[in-house]
Amino acid sequence: MAQVPGFFTALSPCLIGMEACATAHHWARTLMAFGHDVRLIPPAYIKPYLRRQKNDAADTAAICEAVTQPSMRFVPVKSPQQQSTLMLHGAHDLLIGQRTALINALRGHFAELGIVVAQGARNTRQLIAYLQDETNLNLPATARVTLRPLAAMLLGIEAQIAKLDKAILAAHRSDPVSTRLATIPGIGPIAASCLSASIRDASLFQGSREFATYLGLVPRQHSIGGKARLGPSPRWATGTCASCSSARKQTVCRITLAFDPDHMRTSGSPHIFALIMLCLRSEPPCPRTSDMCDSRYFGSTRTHRSRACLSFLDSGGTSKKLLAAVQFAVLRNG
Repeated sequence: MAQVPGFFTALSPCLIGMEACATAHHWARTLMAFGHDVRLIPPAYIKPYLRRQKNDAADTAAICEAVTQPSMRFVPVKSPQQQSTLMLHGAHDLLIGQRTALINALRGHFAELGIVVAQGARNTRQLIAYLQDETNLNLPATARVTLRPLAAMLLGIEAQIAKLDKAILAAHRSDPVSTRLATIPGIGPIAASCLSASIRDASLFQGSREFATYLGLVPRQHSIGGKARLGPSPRWATGTCASCSSARKQTVCRITLAFDPDHMRTSGSPHIFALIMLCLRSEPPCPRTSDMCDSRYFGSTRTHRSRACLSFLDSGGTSKKLLAAVQFAVLRNG
């Protein structure tokens, strides 16, 4: 690894294709500083170009062939700040998973002794208080010794989660894109900061349907012969920010209900994704998306809502390129 920077420093500027792995963004930034054109490719897009068996030479040949394809989609290089924000979400999600495991363990052990509390993470405090009460003789001493480490770990994890919540909120407030996303009803600091850090260039999406596919809100297709066969949502679509994939799905459902209650179960409401793409792509000053929820901007039908959305964007001084993209996103299903 120590010889890599020296090799590429002496090399004349050229096109470099890399598989988007764990350290790819760091090396992409390093090589771009040397004047090279670095393009990161998702591993799933390299697999079709792999011939026969897998080895280093075959992988290199597949990357070289994939990087020259005109229709290939590349991964935007993230900045250290964006990666740090995603680290916050990853650590936050990990601690929440550990907290859930500890809560389930405490509930299960107490239930074996006939001690049950109401559902909900906050009600676990009653079990901890029951455990810390030395005057309670209904809990055997051996069980008390066994459960005390679990309770201590749970309290410590909750304190760390609270610290990460404050850090996520601070990162959200310092990011103008994240604050614009938070103006959309139903999107809070967690979803907004995750979207802002995950999507560096929203112009990579040709429309709202592609954005919905990236979020993992469309079913997996296995259609053939004119027969549509739809399966569950693909897991790979939420890999960029897995820490809030479920939160993003719930957020879009809430926003869809707020904007279009009659079309709650349609496959991707274009109004919602148009608003999110607008917040990701526009520079301040940006039209307030909270105003777009007002009844005066949206009529009683889907077509009226689409036309009102376009009128609002046009009156806000939106560029023609952005307006065309939003038109495609909003009127695709109109």
